[in-house]
Amino acid sequence: MNLEAKNYKVFLEQTFPRMYQLATKQGWHIKEAKYSPEAFGDALVDLESRDFNIRITRDRSQIFIYVSRPESSHWYDLVALLGDDFKDNHNLFSENTVVNLLERNLLKIPALLMKNRTWVGQLFEWLKRRK
Repeated sequence: MNLEAKNYKVFLEQTFPRMYQLATKQGWHIKEAKYSPEAFGDALVDLESRDFNIRITRDRSQIFIYVSRPESSHWYDLVALLGDDFKDNHNLFSENTVVNLLERNLLKIPALLMKNRTWVGQLFEWLKRRK
């Protein structure tokens, strides 16, 4: 179920309270929020910033986090992008782990997103702009 935009902040604050605090502190804008209590993937929130976008999902109580460049619709798994030690256990993250990972790497993420522009991703974005 897509939530109405006026309910996004309340949803984020109740569903991901630590992420809400970080988003508020960083001035991130909530682009979209979805909630599906009947589905396994029961929550999704997309956040926008000047430097990068964040997608946080909850599926069966596991938290997943993805990032993208502001102009892109291609999402990268944050742990894979960072090459962090948690790489094999990225789907076991708690919200606290995810927020701590983000806070520690806020300055690195935009540079890594620019560096990781694969030729396939670049081609996809180029084709999308031509439509």
